[in-house]
Amino acid sequence: MGLSVAGPVLGQSEPAPTPLKTDQGGAVEIEPSVTAAAADTLATVVDTHLPGWSAGSSVQGWRSPGVTNVIWEATSNVTSPAVTLGVEVRRTAPKDFSDMDVLCADSASCSQQTLADGSFLTVGTRQTLVQLGSMPEPARPVEPFASLDFPDGRSIAATASIAAPDIPVDSVYPANSPATADALRAIVTDPRLQALTLPAPQ
Repeated sequence: MGLSVAGPVLGQSEPAPTPLKTDQGGAVEIEPSVTAAAADTLATVVDTHLPGWSAGSSVQGWRSPGVTNVIWEATSNVTSPAVTLGVEVRRTAPKDFSDMDVLCADSASCSQQTLADGSFLTVGTRQTLVQLGSMPEPARPVEPFASLDFPDGRSIAATASIAAPDIPVDSVYPANSPATADALRAIVTDPRLQALTLPAPQ
């Protein structure tokens, strides 16, 4: 009994690719394959410095005028209150560091230094303003952050904050959370994140 192999049908073409999403501000999503590759790298890096944290993570990638970014986020429930870690990798126009002290504005503590490769590292803790529902007072927990900026416009930033559903007035960032300023410093300075390639902004 002979076998037959179906060939292409005349008049048919490959299905059109799914159009990329556009948000209300006009930003267009990055190709899903690029975002997925970045998400894999981000999850690997986070789990290197904060084992197990990447479970249940989400990621978004967007291109808008002047900036391309990938935003990765995951929440750990091992502490009370729970803590959300956010990591953002950005690509913008080349920059100078003359006004980078603004990153330390309103910080409880903050240190800045230029590294050997010319990048600019900022690490510290700051009071994060959170206003939810009908709270009588804004909660201002002191939470860690770190960022690494490069002269060519690349940047990596990591923040840890109390997960939104758990923020009552006068919330305190859990002292036993492994997402410390030192851990965030290790994440943003990890060479694997520095090697991520993002498309140019619109």
